[in-house]
Amino acid sequence: MAGNDLKRIFRLLLPIFLCLWPYVAPAEMFPRLQQWERMHEAWANDDRLGKHDRHFTLESGGLTRHYNVHLPPNYDPKIPLPVVIYLHGGGGSIAAAYNDKMDQSADRLGFILVIPAGTGKLTNHLLVWNIGTWADNACCGYAYQHHIDDVGFISKIIDEIKAKFAIDDRRIYATGISNGGLFSYLLGCALPDKIAAVAPVAPPGIPDGCAASGPVSLIHVHGTGDLFAKYDGGKGGALFSGSSGVCFKNGSDKGEVCTVEPAEQQLAEWLKKDRCSEVPRTVYHNGAASCYSYDGCAKSGEVEFCRIEGGGHAWPSGAQYAPASKIGPVSYDMSFDQIWDFLKRHRLQKQR
Repeated sequence: MAGNDLKRIFRLLLPIFLCLWPYVAPAEMFPRLQQWERMHEAWANDDRLGKHDRHFTLESGGLTRHYNVHLPPNYDPKIPLPVVIYLHGGGGSIAAAYNDKMDQSADRLGFILVIPAGTGKLTNHLLVWNIGTWADNACCGYAYQHHIDDVGFISKIIDEIKAKFAIDDRRIYATGISNGGLFSYLLGCALPDKIAAVAPVAPPGIPDGCAASGPVSLIHVHGTGDLFAKYDGGKGGALFSGSSGVCFKNGSDKGEVCTVEPAEQQLAEWLKKDRCSEVPRTVYHNGAASCYSYDGCAKSGEVEFCRIEGGGHAWPSGAQYAPASKIGPVSYDMSFDQIWDFLKRHRLQKQR
């Protein structure tokens, strides 16, 4: 059965299920019902392309892969614009970028937004990125076990959008949350000739082997109230009660709870990798959010770390896609504007 057929059946049956559920479910299940309602709302947005959105497919690694491009209203094919690649979290989809209002950020700040989709057992939903391993975990299920080449996929997207749109190829950036944050780290290591800077949000670690690459500018955002990728590390959280986790080891199809590297340990690894000063200076402070810059990095690189006191496992000023009791609260003390202020300063040093 085709993925579109499954989606139509799902949308047909879900309203009936939601109507009957309150009469048959025990009271303790209501929080989970609310989570599924939020997920359905997010999934339903996948097909809603605005007038400035384009959907594309390309062949990569023997698979048909998908991505969206959102053009800001001021797009002029004669004027190259910078690009931000937004990477959804594990179990997400293309819809996450719109739920986190990244299309509105692109419109306001003047960049081209590229939104690729990961892979999974379903065609368009519950998708993940293959980032290899980190902290003795294998990630992430379907993509890892099937050896999906997501780095090659993103590299092909970059080549393709250069041919389709007016792109400033010295100002292409990658950002993402959670599993997408891990993947943005990996892209900074694997594609330093294409990616000018990266912005991981709430990643559970740095991919193994990432430190072997050259210096890449980075801004890392993490909340101390993150209940999933915990700020101080240790065993990660689970979205649903009783969930076995989303990390898969040694080819097993049974998920395990992920081990999370402390956020400040990730920062220390990157500072060492980029050979930066260990003495920070405050560059942003608002309410519970503070950002610190570490200068003097090799090859004119820069590292910035944003700590959000009490902030949860969510995009800054983005969607509260799951209850705060599961992931922590969204913080509105910073937004993608502060991330963009960092990214836009960095350009690839290409040989012309």
